[in-house]
Amino acid sequence: MHPSFTEPEAALRAADVPVVRVHRDPGRSWLLDPSSVPADADLVVLGRPDNPTGVLDPLATVEALARPGRTVVVDEAFAEFLSDADGVAGRRDLSGVVSVRSLTKLWGLAGLRVGYVVGPAPLMARLAAGRQLWSCDSLALTALEALTGAEDERRDRAADAAGRRSELVDALRGVDGLRVWDTAANFVLIQGPMPRLHERLLAHGLAARRADTFPGLDDHAVRVAVRDRETNRRLVQALHAIVRGGLGMTTVEDLIEAVVAVDAGAADTARERHAALAKPPGSLGRLEDLGVQLAAIADACPPPVPSAPVVVVAAADHGVHAQGVSDWPQAVTAAMISTIAAGGAAVNAIAGAVGARVVAVDVGTLASGALPEGVRDERVRAGSADLAVEPATSLDKCRAAVAAGARVAAALVDGGTDLLVTGEVGIAKTTASACLLAAYSDADPADVTGKGANLDHGRTAHKVDVVRALGRHGADRDPLSTLASLGGLEHAALVGVMLAGAAARVPVVVDGVVTGAAALAAVALCPELAGYLIPGTNRSSRAGEHCPTGSARWPAGPAAAAAAAAAARRRDRCVAGGAARAGRGTGPR
Repeated sequence: MHPSFTEPEAALRAADVPVVRVHRDPGRSWLLDPSSVPADADLVVLGRPDNPTGVLDPLATVEALARPGRTVVVDEAFAEFLSDADGVAGRRDLSGVVSVRSLTKLWGLAGLRVGYVVGPAPLMARLAAGRQLWSCDSLALTALEALTGAEDERRDRAADAAGRRSELVDALRGVDGLRVWDTAANFVLIQGPMPRLHERLLAHGLAARRADTFPGLDDHAVRVAVRDRETNRRLVQALHAIVRGGLGMTTVEDLIEAVVAVDAGAADTARERHAALAKPPGSLGRLEDLGVQLAAIADACPPPVPSAPVVVVAAADHGVHAQGVSDWPQAVTAAMISTIAAGGAAVNAIAGAVGARVVAVDVGTLASGALPEGVRDERVRAGSADLAVEPATSLDKCRAAVAAGARVAAALVDGGTDLLVTGEVGIAKTTASACLLAAYSDADPADVTGKGANLDHGRTAHKVDVVRALGRHGADRDPLSTLASLGGLEHAALVGVMLAGAAARVPVVVDGVVTGAAALAAVALCPELAGYLIPGTNRSSRAGEHCPTGSARWPAGPAAAAAAAAAARRRDRCVAGGAARAGRGTGPR
């Protein structure tokens, strides 16, 4: 019967026994139709509860299958989870029916794999005479004797598991687009609307049994175990994020809800591993901090070493340019994003050196018509308004830009990206960035405003005056309203990139004052996000001191700076990963 494990089928085929597959119908909740089994079948193998569907065929189905001249093997490995665990094993009146039982599913005794077979005495004698060798020691026999006599405790454990299972099934059915089947076991079969569901859950630090190895199922489905309530909650939360992203339904609130704090336990484990290495404590410096952070992000120690980085460069124009804050015309923005798309900018050279891709996204330049080849069109509006006069964007446009950035990031992660690097282009962006830095950190505008890309400081004092006037938009703005009022569309898009990355438990490199300002906005919206942000460099500017990860301004531009930082981080992660993997008493390789 399929879907099911293929070991019995493989053993029979290896003995040149012809096998017929009978597939359960998901439309019947996977319940087996006895009439679908060929009448001349002399050996029938099925699960009860079935694995991986969890369906519990009624005993009437087994009765209909039992007949003279036929052996029916019923895998009852999960029967201990039933309120009435007798099942087929308790039926001595069924001709040729064999029950295979396990005591390792419900009781979970470490190091012990023990079970038993119940069936007609003549058949059991034949099996005993020809049984294969199987390790069965005194400890396993003692466990077998003790557990088969602990019916009251078995019922209590089964009732507890049933309660958690019911809660999990109800919560899973609240996930849009997710198909969930009833189950009588300690696992649930689910099917999502997108492929590679197993890999998507892994990206959230959650392991599930892939289902595409079962005949009749594909990679849209996984079998998830019923765990403790906190783990079940994390699973449901991750599925909400995965399905929402896959269906394009992501909103700012959805993204925030999907982000969970990095795992403090994994971070502690990573610190313990570092402490056990044969080296002076802390001698790897920031590498040790990086290894700890990657472990916390992945909820795993040692953490996976990112190997598929992508630099997302968001482009937008700024209405505050009208205030004379920049030496450069706004046409430079479109020219620069076109150059990046063509592979001719500093960010491309640095990214190419480490095997990183660069994705150029126009979220709000003044360019009209078709965009240059290679530029992803996510335009929300043609540039922002002059923030010195009115809010830079409406709340709706700001939300749209966040969603645009999230779409880009979600598609990249879906394609295998495991490290997001943030960058941007846009003339007058540093003025808007200084406004955000001052608004979110209560810093003095003079401390967060520099010359930006200007040739000298001739305009800096005027920029400071523009930033000082940011209070005209109101002092009681919430974080999203502040972003809409003072930020650029590229800031909002990068907020979306960061939130979507964190929702998928993917680290995000942030470097530069502009991306640092976007990070401040993102963390103001979702404080749990901070743990996913990796600083590109040490702080080397006064503005950088106010960014949640620290930042620096590089002459080549923040996008190139972040790519360079990612290159260094990729090298450092290999060292940090090696240290995390080194055994006790060994040094870093």
